[in-house]
Amino acid sequence: MNSIGFRRERLWAFAVVVLVNALVLGYFYDRFWWPPDEGQYAHVAERVLAGEVLHADIREFHTDYVHLVHVLALKLFGTDLLSLRVPLVVITLMQSCLMFLLFAECSFWTAPIGALSLTALSCIQFLNPQPQWYCLFLAVVVIWFLKWRPRGSRGRLEILGFLVVTVYLFRQLTGVFLGMGVLTYLLVESCDMRRGREVLFARGILVAMFLALVGYYRLATNAVGVALFGVWPLAVLGWSMFRSSVSNQDVARMLVRMTLGGIAALLPVLAYHTTHGSLGGFVSDTMLNATRVHDLWYIDVSSYTSFLLLGLHQLIQMEGIARTLNGIYWVTLPLLAALNGVLMLRYLYQLNQTERLDGVVPFIAVFFALVSIFNQIPIYLYYSVGLSLAGVLWLGTLSKNARPMLGIVLAVVLAAVAVYYQAAQPISRKVRGVAAGQRVVLAYNDRFDRARLWFEARDIDVYGELIELIRRETSPSDPIFVFPNHAEVYFLAHRRNPFAFVNTSLAITNERELNEVMKHLSERKPRLVIHAQYDKHNTPRSDVIVLFVRRNYDLISTVAGFRIYRRR
Repeated sequence: MNSIGFRRERLWAFAVVVLVNALVLGYFYDRFWWPPDEGQYAHVAERVLAGEVLHADIREFHTDYVHLVHVLALKLFGTDLLSLRVPLVVITLMQSCLMFLLFAECSFWTAPIGALSLTALSCIQFLNPQPQWYCLFLAVVVIWFLKWRPRGSRGRLEILGFLVVTVYLFRQLTGVFLGMGVLTYLLVESCDMRRGREVLFARGILVAMFLALVGYYRLATNAVGVALFGVWPLAVLGWSMFRSSVSNQDVARMLVRMTLGGIAALLPVLAYHTTHGSLGGFVSDTMLNATRVHDLWYIDVSSYTSFLLLGLHQLIQMEGIARTLNGIYWVTLPLLAALNGVLMLRYLYQLNQTERLDGVVPFIAVFFALVSIFNQIPIYLYYSVGLSLAGVLWLGTLSKNARPMLGIVLAVVLAAVAVYYQAAQPISRKVRGVAAGQRVVLAYNDRFDRARLWFEARDIDVYGELIELIRRETSPSDPIFVFPNHAEVYFLAHRRNPFAFVNTSLAITNERELNEVMKHLSERKPRLVIHAQYDKHNTPRSDVIVLFVRRNYDLISTVAGFRIYRRR
């Protein structure tokens, strides 16, 4: 095939990727919701737009850049949950195009399949303005930049530092994991032959990262998480300790230059909080109090083992096409990070000391997959699985013994099942419904504003009745209090939150914090108090609030699991 024909075929394939992605995203972007999460992001953004200060008037454990995106989305596209989906569509389309460009010189089919499967296995599976989707996009940008900006290029290290810290300012842990992957890659990408004390600094950094990950695993996960996701970064770090040949002086210069880029990413945040006197709150919320998420009880009880076993059972039973395909899907999906890790290690250990590393996609994917280790539910799996699959496809094109077509067929099957059976489906399906690929018919919400979305008819009825009651019982200036964790009610009902926080389980963790909340309730009683009695964030301290409310408020209605109390 001549070069002109080759380029023409690639251009046609790229056009198809853009078109298919646009159609998929255009269909799904206004479907599904998970109200507590996106309600919180919309509620925080609305308060910032109204002039309140993040980490001073508003307590929020997420770092700031995701809120900046949401503020801009509400300002540009209107005060509606749908507005928060627009940036997701843009970055998902962009990351798919970047993935195509990364694979463009590989086999003809790998580029479009890798690009399309990344979309199928990412944000359309959990259409919620989570910071992790922005982190995934930036991780793809980092991979593309490492691939196409060669070692020694001017500004390369500064831009990488800027990108890694930007990821941190979207989601802290993801920034740390991506930073580990990028730094490890930089320490092993060269083919220098330095040894001994000349590379002591590099190897010391690799050992420190190894020990840090071991400590994190002990605190944050179980044996299943370690086996599926945690072993492989440790193995890559172990290999890197022997491979790294960057001199001590070069490592020092590398760190300084990356730090300068990171400071540039941090400057807008520092300027904002210095101007508003909220720098202490930023540090406290995002670096200290954010660790409280690890204490949530329901995180420890979740496990990918449930989906693996259900998938295996469906695969063995072979009761119909849907259950069989979803069996393949749920057996494969949790194992993709491990498969990428195994293939990556095989590639690394076959690499000659003088041979340059050409596996940036799977290399970074090994570390990025750690974002799925924390909470073993499908949502967290989707945060990284698309990139793990891209790593598997990449390694299939590198290995002389591998058969790339097997990876391509696997990617096509996974993407098809993801789009048809899983995308934008409600969480109410529970574990067995998700594993079986159960499909739920969605309805368009025309009952209340600020949520021009398709979701379950039951949710439309529940929130429609709840919002009508709130508007009937209060004026727009009246604050209401919703607990333990349903900020979407404030946003959808156009009512104020009298507290700086939205989630009592994270904001009230000791007696002092409980006493402050009780004092506030006693002195400035909200007109309505709404308690979600079956919410998983209820704690013994929220039970104290319930007792206070029952003594001082009258129960006027119950809407599904929401109990509405009116001030006497």
